Amino acid sequence: MNDIARQWTARLQHMPVPSDLGGSLFNGLVVEDVIKDIFIWLHDPSTHCLAMWVYDDDRTLTSLIGQAVAEILAKRKELSATYFFPRERVTDPGAYPFVIPTIAYQLVRNIPEVEACIEHTLANDVSIFNLKVQDQVAKLVIEPLKRTSESLAQLPQRTSTNVILVHALEDCDNDDLQMAFLEEFLHGLASIEATPYSQRLLLLGRSTDHLRECFSKLQPGRLLQRPVHIQRWRTKEEEIHRREQKIRKDEEDLCKKLDYVKQEQEAAQKAWKIRLQAKKIEEGLRQWEEKLHQQESKSGQRKDLLLQREAAVDQKEKSLKQVEQEVEQRMAGLEKKAEEIRVREGEVEQKILHIEEEFRRRKEGILQQEEELGKRQAKLRQQELALCPRCVLSRSFTESVSFLTDLGFC
Repeated sequence: MNDIARQWTARLQHMPVPSDLGGSLFNGLVVEDVIKDIFIWLHDPSTHCLAMWVYDDDRTLTSLIGQAVAEILAKRKELSATYFFPRERVTDPGAYPFVIPTIAYQLVRNIPEVEACIEHTLANDVSIFNLKVQDQVAKLVIEPLKRTSESLAQLPQRTSTNVILVHALEDCDNDDLQMAFLEEFLHGLASIEATPYSQRLLLLGRSTDHLRECFSKLQPGRLLQRPVHIQRWRTKEEEIHRREQKIRKDEEDLCKKLDYVKQEQEAAQKAWKIRLQAKKIEEGLRQWEEKLHQQESKSGQRKDLLLQREAAVDQKEKSLKQVEQEVEQRMAGLEKKAEEIRVREGEVEQKILHIEEEFRRRKEGILQQEEELGKRQAKLRQQELALCPRCVLSRSFTESVSFLTDLGFC
């Protein structure tokens, strides 16, 4: 392993390097240690880590190390496939289907035994390139290796596990692809770990927050992480740890201050009846919040993930305050409307009672008038009979009724 590492480190030093990188990137000891650790991991039969992640802030350095390791593995016939993501970030959602087919094509070239299985899969499912990444990995990579291993009459002559090398996975803008790629590959490699054509996954590239989050969700013990500059990363981790402690302390102080703000808001709501005092309290709260924002801005730089979380918390708090204000305004409006409805109901009830009383009085007046009219009609009949008895008797029944109706008796 030491001879291999020293030999390829020397070759790296003579490779053309971009002028903006500088000679410090090609520190012989650093690159030699990285290559040695990679091959120690590959030739360690007792390890349970099916994948190794070599990372550094410099993309060019990890790319050159990946090319060197791929060339070593190819000469030793231990390379199954490689895929180097382009430097330009792939933003097209339809570009990712070329990743798995490229790896499958190289599997056919480096392991001819799997060609028949892959050809059979392509012939039976012409739409396989439109499937999800999980299905493509299973059908074009894992299942052909598994079937080929099961159909072997004798074991192949191999000194170590073959390797699938992927560089700059973080440069793919499709976050779902990154997670699905890692999960399905590690799950699939675990299923063929004890077969003759077992594989290991070597990842190289830069460390990003999303990629670290993906690795944290994977099954523990399946991924080995190796920074190129160990001392530099240890210093960064210590610095990150110190910043996280400071951030936690700032968050505790912020929670206390927020609790105090809530208490002040409750006091302001209780004193809401006095408009002038409420305005003064609101102005004081705004000034105090501005001071808090200024203090937060002076607390130092934080990691991008924590900044996003804090921004989300601020947005939620603002939305909650707006919702609370809207609810209070709506409640006040509803109470006002309810009071108006109660007043209107009282007025309507009074009007109904007045109308009923008026109707009762009018009804009594009508009854009295009807009684008086009845008495008058009876008196008029008696007078008519006394005055014209013969005229009344000589008229027909119809004329009498008409005459009485004209007089108002009927």
